[in-house]
Amino acid sequence: MNTEPSIWLDVRGAAARALVSPATILREARARRLAAYKVGAGRKLWRFRRADVDAWITAATTPVLVASRGSDSPRA
Repeated sequence: MNTEPSIWLDVRGAAARALVSPATILREARARRLAAYKVGAGRKLWRFRRADVDAWITAATTPVLVASRGSDSPRA
């Protein structure tokens, strides 16, 4: 039996991984900002690769710079 997790996620799985709503995942996929694949009869089912969701999270994340409290920083 294969115990390795699937590389594919459905809309809910992708939303849970990215900590956003399923509506956000679908909006980003329709806008082509998140790679997605439509499968099944009538191509109504959306599937997302874990790596694509992770890349979308990284690209959509804004780095936060934290100022250090070194000797050259002013003190209150």
